This record gives sequence, C-alpha cells and structure tokens, in this order.
Amino acid sequence: MYGDEEGWVLCSGHYNIVHKNHVELFKYASTLGPVVVGINCDEVNTKKNGSRAVPAADRAYVLNSIRYVREVVIFTEPNPSELILHLRPRYLVKGPDYRDKYLPEEAACLIAGTQILFRPGTYQYSSKVLTAP
Repeated sequence: MYGDEEGWVLCSGHYNIVHKNHVELFKYASTLGPVVVGINCDEVNTKKNGSRAVPAADRAYVLNSIRYVREVVIFTEPNPSELILHLRPRYLVKGPDYRDKYLPEEAACLIAGTQILFRPGTYQYSSKVLTAP
C-alpha cells in the first residue's frame, strides 16, 4: 500500500481509549491523504496504561472500523520514529495538545521528509482522565 499511493498520512499513539478527539484527528488527516494509524504494541501500551491497557488487536479492530482510517499498523518502539523512517509518510498529524510539546519523532520526520502537522482547534477530551469538558 505505501509504495502505491503518494501523500499518505500517519497518525500514531496508544489509542487505548478512543474518543471524539481521535476521530476528529483522523477526519482532519483524511483531508490530506489516506490515513495509516500506527499503534503501540501491547508491551509499550501496558507500560503506559497498566491494568487499563487494551490489547493491540482490539484497538486495531476499533480503529479499523473508523471510516477515515485506511489501515492500522502495530509498532514495537515507544515512539513512531522507526515506523516513520520505514514508511516515510508525507505527513505526520498530531493533535492540538502536542503543538508546544517535545516530539521524539521529530528527527525521524526530518530524515524521512515527513511534514509534521497539528489538527486545528482545541483539545477537549483526555484518555488519561477519561472525562469530557
């Protein structure tokens, strides 16, 4: 798939609890090209979320059911740098909550020629606290 289409878009994360902001992220990303979602493997997700960790197969199933998502891939590193270097997407799209944060994958994006974009708007939901505004 990756070599067949130009301009596809990568979104990455744990997506342990999928909420409205995630769908809005994929919707925005889909305006830029086909969306591939990279999700952290079970080991990395469990380190972050402990007993609340949802298995990767279940997360992939849910994400694949979202109409804006073309494909889901599972990666084993704590951040998507290796995935970016391997897949070389045109864009990496992050949520607005990452706009002023350090992104460990930024160096990989520079090497791969991947442009980092942030979904416009504000961040309303958080998987960390599981509350709405």
